Amino acid sequence: MLLSLLNWCMLLRNSLPTSLPNNSRLLYGRHSEAVFKPLNVGATIVIIVDGCDEIAFHTTLRTSASKLSHVRVITFSRPVSHLSDGCKHIVITQQEVKEDIKAHLWENLSKVEYFQSKLDVGAREALVDELAEKSKGNFLWAFFAGRLLQSATLESYTTVKHNISSDVKKLLPALVGHTRLKDDTLRHLLSFMVVARRPLTIQEAAELLATNTTKREMEKQTLDLIKFIPEKCGDVVVLHGGRLHFRSSLVLSFLQEQMGHTLLSVREAHLQLASKLLLYARLHLESDREPLIDDLDESVVEKLLGSHHLLLYVVQNWTVHFKAAGLVGTGGEITLPKGFSDLFPHTVTFSLLERTCWDRLYTHQDVVGVHELALKIRETTFGEKHLSVLQGLITLGHVHRRISVSSTHGGATYLVRAVRLGQVVLSEYSAIVAACTSLFLSWTETLVITQRTEIVTYREEMIRVMIKICKQKHGQSSDQVIFWYEALAKLYVEIKEVQNATIVYRELYEIVIVRHGKKSTKARQIGNVFGTLDVVLKGEDAAKDTKELEVLIFETNDDMEVTDQLCISMMIRLAQSYISCGKLFLAERLYVSLWRRVSAMCTAGARIEVHIAKIQIALEYVKFLRKVDRSVEASNILICLWAEYEHHTFESEILIIWLREIGTVCRSFGLLTISASILTKVWGWFKSKGKTKSEEAQRTTVLITQVVEEITETTITKKTTKITTTEVTETVVREIFELQYTMQDHDCGSRILLGMPGGDWALYPE
Repeated sequence: MLLSLLNWCMLLRNSLPTSLPNNSRLLYGRHSEAVFKPLNVGATIVIIVDGCDEIAFHTTLRTSASKLSHVRVITFSRPVSHLSDGCKHIVITQQEVKEDIKAHLWENLSKVEYFQSKLDVGAREALVDELAEKSKGNFLWAFFAGRLLQSATLESYTTVKHNISSDVKKLLPALVGHTRLKDDTLRHLLSFMVVARRPLTIQEAAELLATNTTKREMEKQTLDLIKFIPEKCGDVVVLHGGRLHFRSSLVLSFLQEQMGHTLLSVREAHLQLASKLLLYARLHLESDREPLIDDLDESVVEKLLGSHHLLLYVVQNWTVHFKAAGLVGTGGEITLPKGFSDLFPHTVTFSLLERTCWDRLYTHQDVVGVHELALKIRETTFGEKHLSVLQGLITLGHVHRRISVSSTHGGATYLVRAVRLGQVVLSEYSAIVAACTSLFLSWTETLVITQRTEIVTYREEMIRVMIKICKQKHGQSSDQVIFWYEALAKLYVEIKEVQNATIVYRELYEIVIVRHGKKSTKARQIGNVFGTLDVVLKGEDAAKDTKELEVLIFETNDDMEVTDQLCISMMIRLAQSYISCGKLFLAERLYVSLWRRVSAMCTAGARIEVHIAKIQIALEYVKFLRKVDRSVEASNILICLWAEYEHHTFESEILIIWLREIGTVCRSFGLLTISASILTKVWGWFKSKGKTKSEEAQRTTVLITQVVEEITETTITKKTTKITTTEVTETVVREIFELQYTMQDHDCGSRILLGMPGGDWALYPE
């Protein structure tokens, strides 16, 4: 049991990449603690650890072991400075090391025929002593020297012994000679081991070498590495824990120096390794599936990775080797070697495996970059219209969303691209298009929208896609279609594009009529909402869109009274839209029709709303007449309007304010006397109601003062000889002054300066 646990721990250690993020190191530390839990069986256990200096887990190891009284740990080859507190340090002397080296040499050389049968005991002892002295306590040197002498003969061993350098680095060229590296398989194996991200397992290395990129197939017979390694490169490579390791870091350094000389160049090694890895995945992932929104099921992932030994390494590391091969430029441009598209996995499954494995392997800062690179490579390899590209877009949408929940723009953008591509490579109504569209809309539904931005334009597009999908799936007048039409209209209202909102409301109204009927509450609601919009159609499409507006207004207003404010506001907007597209006749006809209809209702006992509607429509008609240079007719309407209300008894403040609006418009037409009379009546109403200090009363006072000044200036300028006009004006001015004077608050101590007819000015103190 202990052996299996330690083997598991070693496999875990060897499977980790050379460069570990902090969270992975923490995870490894937790796993190493978990190793000790099954050891709590009561028996005395001694754990011997050697060769783990490259991972600083000694403190965790000692802490975990100290919790079990029956467990002891012996750690070799660790300097005192690297030991944790509470550890006992035992020094092995140089003499003891020398004796061990001699024992090692005796054991290895005794297997050599000439050493055992041709040399006498004295010569053998002399040779071993000489080599032990020359080793200077270095076991690696002793091992390499022993291997060189094993390959010598009785005639050559003296020369070999003499040529053995005391520098261990200089022994490697003799061990890994040019002749040995003429073996193409060995040369590729060592090159791949140098550039690999981690030690390969025996099965991984065998399947890698069996992947034939020339024939685009797997070799039927895989290489027996358990036999091949000891025979061809046992001096520098060892099989340990089921993996291929260089015998020491010194060997790795030496072979790195050979890259581009006796071994492949670094870039060529990465390129050939990447090519083999990708072809391996392509050959073993031939069956494909539809793109998915969610992750690949965990059981499917485990089955795929468990069935194909090299696949995990492929998925985790192919982008690393691709970049290291120099295929990605400094500006991110991709350069593909000839025939690369025949090697690259074309399946969606491979992209889904990347999503699962990279989420485990990379930090948030790195995972976006590697997915973006993979997407770019796929687009360069297969073109933009490919299923694996679609899956890459979906994955990137999720990745962006996961690492930046506060910002939906990045992830949403990729989903929009996925929807557009899905409509091309699948269909407009495919399940994946619908799923991506729905996901985008859910991500963006809480956005605060006030103006058109890129993300708003995307949302507009996706709502329209969803409307199409719902029409096809649920029917032209389904509740789902109505829901998304309302969402689209709401979006246009929020960004103040009422012209687009009008068109959408028109389409929505027709759908609601089919679904719920023309007299339904839903249809009435659409009319009410539409009535609140400030719709005036302009621009090149005004004539066409006005027809839509016309139909919508007349149909939704069918049951409304003409005095209804919603009805009036919509009719006025329709008239303004007529004007904007040059249909002046239709605009005037609409104004006259409305005015006549309301006037017919405006009897002595009519409701206040009827009077307000009459005044409102009349004033809009006056504005229209002025716009078309028919000011005389407009003035006549104002005079008639005042004549109707001059002796009217007002009970509503709202109505008296509308009367004041008539006076204001009269002033703009130069009808100052009428304006003064109207404003005087308005002020008299406020005075009679005891509301002289109200905001509306004060506003009326200001208007009266301004009109009085204009009357005075006009009278002086014209120097009129018509005594009746002067007398009327003077009478009005004096009445207004008396009202103003009465209005003044005695605490203010103010002065009122009024211009009198005839050019006189009077200062009236408080």
